[in-house]
Amino acid sequence: MRARCRLLLLMLLAVVFVSTRASGVLIQETEATSENPLPDGPIPARSLREEGPVRLLLSPSEEERMPSAMGMKEAIGWLWNAVKMKLRIKFWLYRGTTPEKVLEKLKVTSKTDKNYKYYARYYFRYYVRYPGRVPKNAPTKTVDAIMKARQQDWLDKNLSPPQVFKELGFSGTFASAQGHPDYKYFEQYSRMWSDLQVRISNEQVKAADTIMKARLQNYLDKNLSPPQVFKELGFSGTFASAQGHPDYKYFEQYSRMWNDLQVRISNGLA
Repeated sequence: MRARCRLLLLMLLAVVFVSTRASGVLIQETEATSENPLPDGPIPARSLREEGPVRLLLSPSEEERMPSAMGMKEAIGWLWNAVKMKLRIKFWLYRGTTPEKVLEKLKVTSKTDKNYKYYARYYFRYYVRYPGRVPKNAPTKTVDAIMKARQQDWLDKNLSPPQVFKELGFSGTFASAQGHPDYKYFEQYSRMWSDLQVRISNEQVKAADTIMKARLQNYLDKNLSPPQVFKELGFSGTFASAQGHPDYKYFEQYSRMWNDLQVRISNGLA
C-alpha cells in the first residue's frame, strides 16, 4: 500500500511538472499564433479518414479537479496522451509536415477546438525550423515571434553578428543591408550579442575575483608579507611601477588584509 501511494505521488508530480511546463510554452506560442489563419470552410471530407485527434484534454470539471483528485489510472492516461502528442509533433517536424496537414490531422476547425493549442504550437515551431517557408502573408506578430526564437537559437549556438548577417541571407557590408526589412532582426541580434558578451565578461570577472580571494587568503594563512605577495602575483620592480596592471588591485586588497591582521595580532585578537 505504501509503495502504491509513493507511485501515485510520483505520477502526480510528473503530471504537475508536464502541465506547468507545457502551459508556459503554450502561452507564448499560442499568443504568437493567435492571428494564424484557419480554413474559411470546413476541412475537406478526406481529412475525416485521417487519424482522429488524440484525446488530450479533460472536461472542464475534470480539469478543475486535476491533479489533486485524479486517480492513478487517469493520471497515467493524461500523462501518456501528453507524451504521445509531444512525440507526434516531433515526428511531424522531422518529416516537415506542413501546418495545413497538421491542421487536418488534428481536425481543428476553429480556435475553440481543444487541439487548437497544439496546432498553434506546431505552427510556431514549424516556421522556426523551416524559416524559408514562412508565408508572405503571415501576421507580423507571428513573424517577429519566429525571428525571436531563431535569434535565441543563434545566441545559444554562440554565432557572431557577422555569422547571423549571413544566416539572414545578407551579403556585402552591414551598411548595404540597412534598407532591407529584415535588417531590424540583425540589429536586434547585435544588441543581444553585445549584452551576452557583457554578462560573460562580468561572470568571468566575478569568477576571477572569487579565485583570487581564495589565493589571497591562502597567502595570509601562510603569513606572506606584501612584498612576497607582490612577487607571487608576477610583479617585479617597485610597487608604483605595477599600478597600471589590472591585477594590482589584488595586491592592494592583500595589503589591507595584511594590515588588518597585524592590528588584530597587536591587540591579541588573532
